[in-house]
Amino acid sequence: GTRMAYLDIVAAIVSPAAEGAASDGLFDGSRGRRDPLGYVRLVLSTAPIQKTRREFMVYSTALTGLLIVVGIALTVWMTRRIVRPVQTLSGAALALTEGRMDAPIEAASRDEIGELARSFNTMILRLNESRAAVEQRTAELLGANAQLRREIAERARAEESLRQRQ
Repeated sequence: GTRMAYLDIVAAIVSPAAEGAASDGLFDGSRGRRDPLGYVRLVLSTAPIQKTRREFMVYSTALTGLLIVVGIALTVWMTRRIVRPVQTLSGAALALTEGRMDAPIEAASRDEIGELARSFNTMILRLNESRAAVEQRTAELLGANAQLRREIAERARAEESLRQRQ
């Protein structure tokens, strides 16, 4: 069976001190001892205390476990919240190095990462505008170059025709 634990307290009961003598009602240990009149024994079961202690341990362990799970979940959530936008920016920067400037980055947050994404989008927009201007100017220069070649060829024919007449 189960062995019960008890708290066993024994206290002596002594007679009151003689008049004029200082005493605290127990053995005072000063000039001798007074004889005890008897003893009181108090025996208490520690089972309710042990039960309360076990319940406290179970509840505190469960609460600690719950707090750990919540802490891990919050850590994972915060990490993803920070890492995803950084990965998106990193991917966009890689695409930009490969010459792909077609997809803007979603900048939903109002923190530093969102500000960086908005700046990145502005940079891509300006790069696309610059590229379009360069392409337009290149087309104009190619057209002007073709026109000059035609004019040079026409002048060369005209000079050849004049030489042949002379």
